[in-house]
Amino acid sequence: MNHFIHYIRRDILLQKNDDIISPPFYAARKKTPESIYYPTYHITRSTQGPASRIKPGDVIWVVAQLYSPWDSYRQQLPPALDMKLIVKSISQTVVNDRPLLRFRAAEGSMWFPYKNAVEILIELQTLNQNNTEMPLWGNPEQQIGYYLQSIRQLKDGAKLQEWASNINLEPFYFISYRIKDGTFQAWLQVAKLIHEEKVVFWDRWTLPRRMVERREFIDDKILTGFLQQKIQQCRQVIPIQTDLYGAAGSYSALEKAYAIGLGKLKP
Repeated sequence: MNHFIHYIRRDILLQKNDDIISPPFYAARKKTPESIYYPTYHITRSTQGPASRIKPGDVIWVVAQLYSPWDSYRQQLPPALDMKLIVKSISQTVVNDRPLLRFRAAEGSMWFPYKNAVEILIELQTLNQNNTEMPLWGNPEQQIGYYLQSIRQLKDGAKLQEWASNINLEPFYFISYRIKDGTFQAWLQVAKLIHEEKVVFWDRWTLPRRMVERREFIDDKILTGFLQQKIQQCRQVIPIQTDLYGAAGSYSALEKAYAIGLGKLKP
């Protein structure tokens, strides 16, 4: 089994749609829950080099950074592990005249909550085309994305696997907020926790990109069940108190009530 690593940029989009449980009439709702609980695929434009050497059974680690649309504050959070994808199968497709590789996920693939991964990323070594070892992040003063514009092969995955396993053992904080008027305040709270080396569940990070950045909708019962599961698992629910937080019919109202019932809502 070989281990590979890739980078994606994640962005906070300022959504105009209501974050209410009843679906908009134009929304195509996904009925299957798979992608919300674990990754189902990863796509890359890299079709040569290390990407071409990936085989079923190999592991692709995806590193990401979350960027904000507000220039008045910290523009991006530190890099973190977004997902671990165990490759089940590989196919090639063409989109807009560009070839793409699509890696389907096998059982054991997973999403991660947000945790600062700078320390472990600095330690990792990769193999170049001549099988020579090189640091993954040659100069930490530069953005990690500069070094991961294409997929790279890790020398081995042991260090990263151990670090990732520890994430799932750490208690995490659940950020409950209202998209319509609380996204900026939620960003500030998340940034504070991340820089305190805490582990955080925030939907702008933990939900798949195609939901939070491309407006793909999912069946309400599936999403509700997923949020309730995360509230059950978290250490504490941190409410972002804004004028619209907890309004009837919103997900924030559901989260607040459920957290109160479990005694997990931060005063």
